[in-house]
Amino acid sequence: GLKDHKLFESQFYIISFQTIILALVTALITTFLAYFLMFSSRIVKNHFFNLFILKISSLGYSIPAAALGISIIVLFVFLDKIFHMSLLGNSLLVLIFAYIIRFLASAIYSLEGGYSKIHLNIDEASLNLRASYFILFFKIHTPLM
Repeated sequence: GLKDHKLFESQFYIISFQTIILALVTALITTFLAYFLMFSSRIVKNHFFNLFILKISSLGYSIPAAALGISIIVLFVFLDKIFHMSLLGNSLLVLIFAYIIRFLASAIYSLEGGYSKIHLNIDEASLNLRASYFILFFKIHTPLM
């Protein structure tokens, strides 16, 4: 049973805590990146740009995880050879990068529902009142989301 496993030793709790921290950091980065991509697709009125941003960023969810993992390893090996740096040796950054690519689509589609409730007249009114995009992003859209 559980007596045979080292479930209740301190190493188990350290690994669990590190896993939770990794998940929190990745979730925060992914959410902020999705929020920024949704904001930029709302501000830029080019239909091709909006379609490109949203479709390319949602590819990670449609690709199988094994293929995505191998592709990311190949990418970082290629970057290691170009820059003569050990980027692949820093596996924490590679893992965070893989998680961001994998779960960016779910974050974007979650935020898309919230963004659809914010009317474009609010953006136009704030820009007519000379609010910058920074103020529009942080002081108008963030509280409304």
